[in-house]
Amino acid sequence: MNELRSYWHSQISGEGNVDDTKLLDNIGNLVVADKQLKDKILSLVGGVSHQPASPLNKQKWLDGWGENYAFLNDGMSIQDALIPCYFGKYPFIRVFGEFISSRPVDCERLDSLISSPPFYLPQAERRESLEYILYCHMMDQLIFLPFLEYCRINAIFSPTICDLGAGTCHNIYRFDNFLRKHGLSPCWIATDWSSSTGLISSKLVKSEIVPQLEYIALDYYDKSTWAKLSEYNIDMLYSIASLEQFGGNIMELLGFIEGCGDFQKIHIEPIREALSVSTESDLQSRMYMQNRKYLSNLPASLLTLEMNLKRPLLKKMFRTGLGSLFIDGYTYVKWQ
Repeated sequence: MNELRSYWHSQISGEGNVDDTKLLDNIGNLVVADKQLKDKILSLVGGVSHQPASPLNKQKWLDGWGENYAFLNDGMSIQDALIPCYFGKYPFIRVFGEFISSRPVDCERLDSLISSPPFYLPQAERRESLEYILYCHMMDQLIFLPFLEYCRINAIFSPTICDLGAGTCHNIYRFDNFLRKHGLSPCWIATDWSSSTGLISSKLVKSEIVPQLEYIALDYYDKSTWAKLSEYNIDMLYSIASLEQFGGNIMELLGFIEGCGDFQKIHIEPIREALSVSTESDLQSRMYMQNRKYLSNLPASLLTLEMNLKRPLLKKMFRTGLGSLFIDGYTYVKWQ
């Protein structure tokens, strides 16, 4: 895991690469799949199909984030209540293209562990999963710390930050705690097409857990819902595995966001064009993204937008080296 940390530091060199967490200290001995097991995993995940991205999926997210809202109402600890229930279900995740687990895996049951994962895990178990620990560390290193450094350099003390596709608001909760610990007073905009996100954000505000938070019902498939975002003086907008659900012409959304002002824009998303067609694991990821109708043409659309505006936009793009069981899922894109 130190290699992953070093890689992230090298990618954001000069942008606040200070290790302010001890998340990785909780990771025990790792199991790395050998060639035979890797081939078996790729074969198994290739045989699993999931629902394609579509406006018809709104109920799925309403129910999913609704579970987390129920956890909040039941008095569960905030940190655990907000963790999305897709974390920690599967036995392996991807690190630098390899399949890795933090616990022994019963390979005789691998088929059922992949095709029929345990959906109702205790939230504390999700929090302690390798997938969630590395996800949080990625957020710390690639978004939290660099933005703190940006605010210090530019004397910004009350930044306005938009989480595009906020879901359960788990990123906002952690990011808000981080920035307040360092003396900042952030204002948050949580956008999502699920009204459950609105219920969660309202609960966080009323409980003074995240005191400055506003929810916007923004639907990627309904352009009429985008306009309200332009009313804010934003310092940074980010999306994490949210734009993947955008099935239309991404140029329209990018053009709209660009028109909202000159601020930092960071997306950590599955990007098909960042993956090779020459390696088996990347090819499987590309096919999975294609079958699920995930976001396409983000890099090309940004370059076209640059050309149309006749000024540079794209600042940085790299693969994070971190992914889920099914895809090498996180590529970092920063533009401004």
